[in-house]
Amino acid sequence: GFVDSSRIGLNKPTAKAKKGTTFYVHLDQTPLFSADVAYSRPATYLKKGTKLIGLKSIDDDFWQVRLANGQTGYVLNPYISTSKPDMSLAQKAIDRAKIYTVKQTTSFFASPTSPKGSGLVEQGKRVYPRHRVGNFYVIQSGWTPVYLPVSAVTITSDKRVVKKNNTRGEKLIQAAVQHIGTPYTWGSQDAVNGGFDCSGLIHYATNKAGKYGGRTNVRGYWYGAFFTNRRTSISSGKRSDIVFFQNTYTDGPSHIGIMLDSEHFIHAGGSQLQINSIYEPRWQEHFLGFKSM
Repeated sequence: GFVDSSRIGLNKPTAKAKKGTTFYVHLDQTPLFSADVAYSRPATYLKKGTKLIGLKSIDDDFWQVRLANGQTGYVLNPYISTSKPDMSLAQKAIDRAKIYTVKQTTSFFASPTSPKGSGLVEQGKRVYPRHRVGNFYVIQSGWTPVYLPVSAVTITSDKRVVKKNNTRGEKLIQAAVQHIGTPYTWGSQDAVNGGFDCSGLIHYATNKAGKYGGRTNVRGYWYGAFFTNRRTSISSGKRSDIVFFQNTYTDGPSHIGIMLDSEHFIHAGGSQLQINSIYEPRWQEHFLGFKSM
C-alpha cells in the first residue's frame, strides 16, 4: 500500500524522558518561560551548556525544569538534550533562505563529540539548520536538537523566497523567511520567544509588513475581516496569499500559512517553521481556502 511519507521515518520512535532526567542547553539565548506557553516574553535566557533537571514533560514542546540555583521554569525541547554540548565550538549563524538537502542517507549525532550516530536522515530530505557549530549543522530531529555533518549537505538557492519588490506582500514573506527552522512554539507571536505557532507567525509577519492588527486565532482570521478575498479552490492561490487548513488538530479552521507561489507555503507547522506543498497528502486533505492581505 501507500503511506504518507511525513508520517514515517528511518528511526524508531523513542520513549519520552522521565522526571528527574538531566538536560543540557544546546543553544545560546535559550528562552526560559514562567509558564508552559509563550504568550509573553521569557522570564530570562539560558546559556549554552546550562544544566537542567526535568520536572515534568508538557506535551511535545515544553519541559518544566529546575536550574542549579533552584529556579524553575519551562523550556522548549528543541533547545535541550540529554547529551552535553561541545562548549569549545561557537554557535554561528547560517543563511536560512537557502535550501539544505541531504546528499545521501546520513547519520546525525547527539553532540559534535559523540562517537557514533544516534539516528539517520534519509537521502534527498530537506533539513532546516538553525546554526552551524564547527563542522556540524544544528537541526531538529522531531523535538530534539541534533548535529548533522556539514559535508553531508548540499546548499542551493531558493528562488521562491527571494524578495521581488517592496510591496506589502513581499515584506510579509521576508518576515517569515528570516525565521525558517525555528521551533514551533505554542502561544508565541514574537521571535524573542525562540519560535512561533502558526497564527502567531501570521500576526508577526503582517505587522512587520505594515498591516497592523491584534492577534487572533486561525478561526478568527478565516471568518474575520482582517484578510479579504476568500477563495476555496485549491488552484486559486498566489504568492503572499494566506492559506488555511481545517480539522488538523481540532474541528474547523485550525492551521494557517503564507503562500510563496501557487503551490508552496511557509508556516509554523510540525515541530518547526518550514516550507511545504499544499498538495502533500497531509495538507491537501485538510485544505480549506485562501484569503488575501
